[in-house]
Amino acid sequence: MQNRGALLIGVFLISMCGLMLELMLTRFGSVLLYYHFAFLAISLALLGTALGGIGVYVMAERFPPQRVMAQASQFALGMALSSILVLVVLLSFPLPPNISIANAFTTQGLTLIAAIVAMALPFVFLGFCITIILKHGSADVGRLYFFDLVGAAAGCLLLIPLLNWLDGIAAVIWIGVLTMLSGLLFAWAGGHRRQLTLLAVGALVLIGFAFFNQQSHLLRIRYTKGLAETQPLFEKWNSLSRVAVFPLNRSARGGDATLAESAGGLNRMLIDIDAGASTFMTEFDGDFAKVDALKSEVASVAYRLTPKRNVLIIGAGGGNDVLTALLFGSQAVTAV
Repeated sequence: MQNRGALLIGVFLISMCGLMLELMLTRFGSVLLYYHFAFLAISLALLGTALGGIGVYVMAERFPPQRVMAQASQFALGMALSSILVLVVLLSFPLPPNISIANAFTTQGLTLIAAIVAMALPFVFLGFCITIILKHGSADVGRLYFFDLVGAAAGCLLLIPLLNWLDGIAAVIWIGVLTMLSGLLFAWAGGHRRQLTLLAVGALVLIGFAFFNQQSHLLRIRYTKGLAETQPLFEKWNSLSRVAVFPLNRSARGGDATLAESAGGLNRMLIDIDAGASTFMTEFDGDFAKVDALKSEVASVAYRLTPKRNVLIIGAGGGNDVLTALLFGSQAVTAV
């Protein structure tokens, strides 16, 4: 081993990427399926890393100490590529939110099974990578484990600003780039020039694809909750949710008429949160006469019973309740 510093930073990076990817899969589980699928992502991450560790134990003769850095860089490459594979699988097929033994071997059932296998795969590579490094670095295991834990903690913290800056798809691609960078550091630590070059080229290709996809939207969410989703007018991810805006006359999921209910002549948009919770946003240019139809909605009942000068709205949503309060002459409106 020629460069211990590169090894330690590589361990930090790949552990950071592992936790970031795990958390991203909980977010995709919530958007594409339902929020409780977040637990599936966590379970698969634990299963995958455990399988990697068991694999090193069972096939110990295949992981000699002289090849540890070469193999670690290969596993990092496998983790990066399988992270992109997860995106392709999750975004290309409608995933059924419900599955049972009866329909497990139908097209929908097999699609969900394929998605589950794909979600576990990056963590299998992660388990192999971390395990062989700890196995053959036992003389310095305290320092290696320290960088492993600090990297994982950093991943939990860094994902928050990353999701506030990028969308979920771009975040996974950049996680793949950082994973390749960790492999590059492993190759550098072991003096493996060919693998170093391969990983450097791979990282550059992924960086280029990240910028390309930002413009082309080749990889984008096409299905949510097992149904086709029309392309939103606006989409923004944050650390808590994915928010998308759709015209009211065509719903988020396949033109479902139940969502496109009568707007009473109002020009409205549908705000969709994690493809599961919806609220309306009403166009308002300062002319209350144009939004007079709000007086006939359920939210107006409280103002008809007694005038309200000061109003507190808990759960402002798209602002409909704020407009209703102002329409009835409220002088102070606080929206939470």
